[in-house]
Formats: sequence, C-alpha cells, structure tokens
Amino acid sequence: MPGGEPAGEAPTGIGGPLGKNRDYRRLLTAGLISQTGDWVIGTGLAYHVYVLTGSTLSSATMLLAGRLPDVLLGSLAGVLADRWDRRRLLVITDVLLGLGLLPLLAVREPGQVWIVYAVALWTGVISTVLFPAQKALVPQIVAASQLVRANALQGQSGQAARLLGALAGGVAVGAGWPPSSGSAWPVS
Repeated sequence: MPGGEPAGEAPTGIGGPLGKNRDYRRLLTAGLISQTGDWVIGTGLAYHVYVLTGSTLSSATMLLAGRLPDVLLGSLAGVLADRWDRRRLLVITDVLLGLGLLPLLAVREPGQVWIVYAVALWTGVISTVLFPAQKALVPQIVAASQLVRANALQGQSGQAARLLGALAGGVAVGAGWPPSSGSAWPVS
C-alpha cells in the first residue's frame, strides 16, 4: 500500500492498533504510575529505615517483608485474578495500597520501625494480587493479534517503572525526604 503499511502486516510501535485502544493505554499508564510509585516508596523506605536504625539488617528486613508475599502468595494471587472481576480488583488493590501507606505518617523514631515493616508486608501482599490481575486483564482488552506486542509493552513498562521509581526515590532521599528521626513528615 502506498504511504501505509504493507497488506497483512501490523503497524509497528504503540501508534498502531494498541495506540488506538483506550482501555489498553489506560491500563499501561496506570500500571506505570503505580509501579513507579512502588519503587519510589521502596527505595525511600529502605534508606529511611537505615537512617532511623543505623542497621543494614533492618533495611534488608524491610525489603524482605515487601518481597516475601510474592513467594508465599503468588499462586493464590493468580487464582484471585482469574476468579474476580479484574477491573474492580485493580481499583480496590490500588486504593488499598494508598491507604496502607498512611501508617507511615506515624513513624518518627527507631522504636516505630515495626510500622514500616508492617506497611512493607501489606504493600507486598496487595501488590502480589495486583500484578497478576493487570497481566490477566490484557487479553480481555487487546485483540489476539496484538497480544504479544501488548505483553511486551507491559513488560517494558514494568522495567521503566523500576528505573524511574528507583531514580525518583534516590532523588527524594537525597533531597531530604522522608525526614530523619524526630522531624515531622511533610504534609501537603
């Protein structure tokens, strides 16, 4: 075809059929934002625990609390994603993730680091349910001919979230957030 794609070949890039799929764009964007936020919080909290306690073991414990649910609950999370309405599950889990961060506002001293561990465990459990639901929703909103491309873009989005989130978390820590022991958390 002059000026277009050859007959029988799918357009390349996100501007093709996936770029026209509003539901897929929304899922991809929401996943990028959510996962980036997870990495910002994870990076910032690992450092904050170290500042509070002076212990790398305490920081490692926080990271472990956030990742352990993947290992222990991963299979169950996949079953939930298959049995429940995935769109509703995504909304509920993202709201629960946000609400689960609120206890961090109380953390002011080393004796309260258990709150950070509990929040890390909570977010780990909720994220373990969230990610399979995101992945399982893709075949419902993308044509079968675009599924490989959609899954690849979702994987790239997750990797971009790791890079951007860790970078943003590092920048936030370098700028003094979260505040060190004894000072108040910023409230906007």
